[in-house]
Amino acid sequence: MVDTKVASHLIELVAAIRLLGAEGIVAGIKPNVAQTMVALGLDLSTISTQRDLRAALSYCIRRMAPQPLQESRASVTAS
Repeated sequence: MVDTKVASHLIELVAAIRLLGAEGIVAGIKPNVAQTMVALGLDLSTISTQRDLRAALSYCIRRMAPQPLQESRASVTAS
């Protein structure tokens, strides 16, 4: 069971992680717990959530992968 205090601490923890320059990811929240958090009026839209630890790790690995460089429009149109 999640009460207001526990849910607020979770939101504050993710906000503190963001202040440190990182992204907090919440994984494994059961649907009834998520519904309770929303019913308590907590805004989860700014928090990255994943269904389980495997999905969270996959998300992190994708985020850390080097991104291919995109050609600028100027160089494409100049050709």
